[in-house]
Amino acid sequence: MNKLSTIAIAALLVMPTSIYAQEPEQVAPYYFKMGLGVTNYSTQTNISAFSTGYEVEYEKGLGFYVVIAKNLGQHFAVELELHRQRANFSGVGTNGVAFNTANSDYRSVMVNIILRPDIETPSEYLSPYIGFGIGKTKMGYEVPASPFTKSDDNLSARQFIIGNRFNLTDNYFIDAEYRYFSTDNPQVNAQNGVPLEFEDSASQTFMLSYGRNF
Repeated sequence: MNKLSTIAIAALLVMPTSIYAQEPEQVAPYYFKMGLGVTNYSTQTNISAFSTGYEVEYEKGLGFYVVIAKNLGQHFAVELELHRQRANFSGVGTNGVAFNTANSDYRSVMVNIILRPDIETPSEYLSPYIGFGIGKTKMGYEVPASPFTKSDDNLSARQFIIGNRFNLTDNYFIDAEYRYFSTDNPQVNAQNGVPLEFEDSASQTFMLSYGRNF
């Protein structure tokens, strides 16, 4: 056997190992998760009604979501999210009309794009990610003060996500997330036909979720 044949055989023996070593790490095609969190609403001021302004103050609320997602390789995923968050708020206007224990209810359908950067972390259990989502939300408001009434409003919604995945096993994980969620300006109908329009509709939520790869 000449030298050239020996080199060729050695190359064929090594090649499968080299190719296998260069293959990307396999990820599960899908994942599912459910999360619960605390929501802080941005103070929404100067609600336009009756040529007056309102100062509105929100209490902390609760957020809940369910996500089903498709992984697109190691670094991208597309999520379909069902999201609900509720909170009480109060307000007082320059015309003297005040309300307490008013409540809001946000029910949203979102599509999120998730990016997991290819960065080194101090532990294999850490996996940071960012995301952006768009969708629709049905916002229900109930203000117990005349002349306002209960109202529903369908609006466009957006959100920005920063999170970290803690991999418990190959199949199970916990996600910790910060979410900034905003919508178009919602309105609360009034009996005299002049609606309350919220000028700044946004919230910040800290979520913990438990999920499974499959």
